[in-house]
Amino acid sequence: MNLAIEYLLRSGELKHSLKYPYSLFLVHSDNQAKKVITIHAKCSGKLVVKHWRIQECQETQPSPPFDEFIVDEKDLFQIGGRVVLSGHDLLWYREEPYRAGIQQQSDSPQADQQAEDYKNTLMQFVNSKKHQKARENWLWDRFIATYNIRLPTEQPDRLSALKQHCPKYKWHWQLWRRYLLDFSTRPEEIAGELLFQKEYVEQAQQEGRKVKLPEAERSQGNYSGSWVGSYWIPAYYSPVGTIELSSFPLHTTATTSSITSSDVTYSIYYSISS
Repeated sequence: MNLAIEYLLRSGELKHSLKYPYSLFLVHSDNQAKKVITIHAKCSGKLVVKHWRIQECQETQPSPPFDEFIVDEKDLFQIGGRVVLSGHDLLWYREEPYRAGIQQQSDSPQADQQAEDYKNTLMQFVNSKKHQKARENWLWDRFIATYNIRLPTEQPDRLSALKQHCPKYKWHWQLWRRYLLDFSTRPEEIAGELLFQKEYVEQAQQEGRKVKLPEAERSQGNYSGSWVGSYWIPAYYSPVGTIELSSFPLHTTATTSSITSSDVTYSIYYSISS
């Protein structure tokens, strides 16, 4: 986890930028059954929370069954509530390295161009293309298993592939995307898995479990490290200076630079204060 995301999680800043609807992709910690939670705004501080039981979807059903709950917005991040479910783990958030130093605007940018550049840069941190693709793949794997779909080869345009080889299920996939996935890829949206990562780690710790990282991610060396409190501290962080990331308090002002990952060296200077 890079320092920009680490700061956003620890400070709680992400929770001040909620825009509904959005979804969370989960797996049960014991049987690995998949589940999707969607959250929609209702009115007067109320939210509509749906638990989509995608593992139980039958071949005769065009979309998965779900249970619906009305939740107070103030209870959204409650551990053991209707959103932070016991016995479940989030699909792990996939980051994309941010390559610092790339000129992304003209020498005399207009205000709207600056705003667009800022939004695009922020999106690299809070809803990366890599994570969006991982979410689609996760849902697609469950979809083709549900309907016993066999395509000749993996094709980039899955909707066209279904239209050509399995036209019966083209509409089904459109429904799955509309209800569970598509609203999470809007440019202003924060990935739900990142938004609730802290709470799900705390939930697992209370249950005496450790969050298991995907084998593919561990094998690439992207997530080697250790848990410190409620946070995963990657081994590739090498702060320059006198502070230690593992003991970095929230309400402290600090500066660090030259944070090196396997892909890029970041030069980040920031201040965290109460």
